[in-house]
Amino acid sequence: MNVQTLEEAINNLEGVTCNQAEREMNLFPQINLPKKTAPDAFYCKQRLLNTTGSRFGQVLGTWHFRCTILPARVNRVREVHETSNNEKKQQKEKSSANEKKPKKKKKSSISDIPRRTKFQKHHRGRINKGVSSQGYICSRYALQTLEPAWITSRQIEAGRRAMTRNIGRGLTVRVHIFADKPVTVRPPETRMGRGKGAPAFWVAVVKPGKIVYEMGGVSEKVAREAISIAASKLPAKTKFIISK
Repeated sequence: MNVQTLEEAINNLEGVTCNQAEREMNLFPQINLPKKTAPDAFYCKQRLLNTTGSRFGQVLGTWHFRCTILPARVNRVREVHETSNNEKKQQKEKSSANEKKPKKKKKSSISDIPRRTKFQKHHRGRINKGVSSQGYICSRYALQTLEPAWITSRQIEAGRRAMTRNIGRGLTVRVHIFADKPVTVRPPETRMGRGKGAPAFWVAVVKPGKIVYEMGGVSEKVAREAISIAASKLPAKTKFIISK
């Protein structure tokens, strides 16, 4: 293939109008190209609107040469314009990189609130001062309450996490209470009436003698330290228990 002839054809046809293109097309037969690409070698800018994915030329009514069929040595003669599709892709990539992804919440081993309840709102009720009958433990060490209280789901989870971080991996902490009572709160500066407020948080009603946490498989020193940290998260008086 004669490279000089091809360069001459490109230089003559670059930027010429449609009327002048017929006179310059006499150089086209001298270029040795495949038969399938010969009819499609030159095209008019006016047809770009109907041709999908076209990316050459900027002036309407101008003949241009398709660089996709040029050899690698002659591609330096004509600069290929960047497609609008590529620009859009680059903009999307930049925008997606700049967008901050929402942080995923850490999943706990226990659910904080019940999945389904029979009634959405409960009566407030009273804290009974009786002694809990559920004071048995299966493990070696446990934490027992000494007074009645309402313990929220966040306080229960905070105590459990404090214990698991202290004892290390491979050991489990059993939680004996669950926040199943909804507590409603009305917005501030509201007038009397207009019904009951919306549920704000969930609590577990605890009596004296109720076992909150239990654990085993560690020494007494480690268990005391872990349970004392968990006890500081709770709103009630507690004591450390060792089963015989």
